[in-house]
Amino acid sequence: LFQIFDWQYLWWKHFAPGIHAHLAMVLLRDNGKLVGIAPFFVQERGGLPFPRFRQLKLLGSGLESERTPVLSLEKEGPSDFLDVIAAKGYEQEVCSLIAKFLKRNDLGWDEIEFQNVPENGLLTNYILPRMKGDGIEIVDEVSHDCPEVVLPDSPEEYLSSRDSKTRRSLRRSNRTYGQNKEYILEDIHDCIPAESVMEELAALHQQRWNAVGYPGLFSDRRFRAMQSDLVRALAGKHGLWIKVLRHGRKPIAIRLCFVFNRRVYDYLG
Repeated sequence: LFQIFDWQYLWWKHFAPGIHAHLAMVLLRDNGKLVGIAPFFVQERGGLPFPRFRQLKLLGSGLESERTPVLSLEKEGPSDFLDVIAAKGYEQEVCSLIAKFLKRNDLGWDEIEFQNVPENGLLTNYILPRMKGDGIEIVDEVSHDCPEVVLPDSPEEYLSSRDSKTRRSLRRSNRTYGQNKEYILEDIHDCIPAESVMEELAALHQQRWNAVGYPGLFSDRRFRAMQSDLVRALAGKHGLWIKVLRHGRKPIAIRLCFVFNRRVYDYLG
């Protein structure tokens, strides 16, 4: 999801202005057919009297530009997974050529930093091992655990696979919800209601994190603007999954997810 055009374009639109950076996209073709994309950019830091320090990164990364107090955005960016892209059946050839490009260093960067790379991705499994085999120093760091749940055919089958404490908690929540008609669960897919719900989500999110002393993601104007544009872009492509729980008219819980390729990406709540 985080490598579709909408996500990467909107990240560049909202996060790249104001920093010293330029695109360094690598396209790989087989007789004119596009079979691979390495969505790179180069970020420059520093300046006179010192030489500029240049990093090669993946679109969607954190910038560490110190333009916001939201440290998670600066260090890791708003994307959960980043990687290169290869057409099915071309993975080996694409990864081999990208590894050669990185080794050559045509653009003269000083360091490569790949963030939020999944452990089963092309960079992790194919490209970085080839570079390491060529004697290039590579430092690995595990940043987050990201659980994945494969859903069975029915809710009952899923519940039966959970422990007894979880099943009791879910049944109790369902009874509470079913008995109190003041609770309303809304399912949002369309653009117009989604835009107003995003304002409610931002308010709830900020209230929750400000209460414990953090600035909150939506205090960053770049993040807020990108999410607003994403909702408009993905709603028309059936890529939006938002649930709102209200008590009366008041929103008391909101969950923002994105849908892509038969997966639901739990993003923010």
